[in-house]
Amino acid sequence: MKTNKKLIFALPLACLVLSSCTLTPSSSKNNNTNKQENSSISTSSQKQVDDKTVSVFVLSGQSNMEGSTYYVHPDDTPLLENYFEEEGMDFAPVRDGVSNVLTSYYGFYYPNGWGKAHTASLDQSTNESKMNPNFQPTKVGMGVGDTAQGKKDIFFGPELGIANTISEYVDEENPVHLIKCAFSGSGFEKTDGPNWKTRPDESLTDEQNASKSLYFLLRKYTDNCLAAIKEEGYTPVIKGFIWHQGESDTGNSNYQTQMEELIKDFRNDYAEYAEDEDGSNIAFLDCTIYDGSKNRYGSQDSVNNGINRLKNNIAAKGQLDESDENYEKNFIVDGTFTDHGLKLEIGDDALGGFNLYHYNTKDAYILGQAYGQIIIDNNLLD
Repeated sequence: MKTNKKLIFALPLACLVLSSCTLTPSSSKNNNTNKQENSSISTSSQKQVDDKTVSVFVLSGQSNMEGSTYYVHPDDTPLLENYFEEEGMDFAPVRDGVSNVLTSYYGFYYPNGWGKAHTASLDQSTNESKMNPNFQPTKVGMGVGDTAQGKKDIFFGPELGIANTISEYVDEENPVHLIKCAFSGSGFEKTDGPNWKTRPDESLTDEQNASKSLYFLLRKYTDNCLAAIKEEGYTPVIKGFIWHQGESDTGNSNYQTQMEELIKDFRNDYAEYAEDEDGSNIAFLDCTIYDGSKNRYGSQDSVNNGINRLKNNIAAKGQLDESDENYEKNFIVDGTFTDHGLKLEIGDDALGGFNLYHYNTKDAYILGQAYGQIIIDNNLLD
């Protein structure tokens, strides 16, 4: 697998908790400008073509993962296209679809319930079909749906930056698959609808589980998507669980523990789809939540401190060991306004930050780009 070190948005979280490594923001320019120079397929990529194995990443969390940022403003200002032009990047791939990175997505605006999804797979027609996978080339518009403006295709999420960043490392015949299942406004301690803390109960019906457990919905949709990938003749291997959430849990003193349990359960539940059927081979990627001057949350430090300690505590509990090569399978993006953070900004409607709590257009793209760079730098496509 080729290695590209031009963009270094994040390092293994171990650097933050075990040594003096720091995260240094660098140029936000995507590496598409060098695609022609790096177009050859590596030996590991050729192996994928031969055995029809495809890399899968599961994306989940709340609204900034679901995709609540304008790529084109309701006043028709082409915000993302303008940003690409300023950065000297080609907008065509994300406008038309990144053909070798496919996304299927589902979610809802909390707490409307799973029968009232405002985003779903592109073939949404009935409540029953909302969880039917429909993988499409990753492009703009795969974010939140029905809004006050009545437009469904003007938003995007981290999937866009991920896809455009990793695309030159992926063979067309074995496309990477992104499974996005995120829920706006959701949290671990929510009481007015399903939450992330509750696990599925086999004694309950699907409808009853869906009313209580977001993890049930994540699993159901992920299972459906994996089945669809296999029906296409591929062998899916889950390489990463990409998470972005925490705004709804500011002040939640149990956040770190609850996240540890979620990561552990996901790795255990999908071990059969991991490399060597070992769930610890599934990388975990996360990002700190907003801590800038427009802070809407009040206790964001409690969440960010928990995120920064996640890796160390997971290892300490015995799931991973520092001497294990998989110890560095947990990564964060430092989006904070500290000296070493990316300073990801929210809430400026004119700059794409829909509804106060969401990333501005360029910052939402940079977030996805940073996740994508982690995937590249740590050989998660091998």
